[in-house]
Amino acid sequence: MKYADRTTFISTCFVIIERTWTATDPDDPSKFVNCIQKLKLGDSEPPTITFCPPNVTVQSDDQCGKEVFWHEPRATDHCGDVKITTSLPSGFRFQLGITGVVVIATDKCGNTSKCEFIIQVDENCCQKKPVIECPDTFEACPGSSTDPSV
Repeated sequence: MKYADRTTFISTCFVIIERTWTATDPDDPSKFVNCIQKLKLGDSEPPTITFCPPNVTVQSDDQCGKEVFWHEPRATDHCGDVKITTSLPSGFRFQLGITGVVVIATDKCGNTSKCEFIIQVDENCCQKKPVIECPDTFEACPGSSTDPSV
């Protein structure tokens, strides 16, 4: 039994090969039979995210926000390397409230997977100094009222 391959289509992420198999009678080489097998090599499977950071809840600092750090997400793909992007970077300063962070894993053929985790910043900014805006300089004649409610 032997075979010969002929590539009929090729692109970055897909290859089609025609493989011709030949079986020959060892006692009589004039007796043989062929069959053609198609081999389709491609990547249409998305990467697998193996680690998506967990949801995080933190207390704000006195500026009513918080820098939040997390372990980097990880992903694998059966056909090669994976690029991982996040909608916000680890170490980003989050304001009060709930923010979703989206993780997208993309393989070299453009297949994607995503996961999302939540960052919740709870208010803990009671120690924040009050803010005051002073009124403009007041000018009037001597003896005039200086009562701000007038």
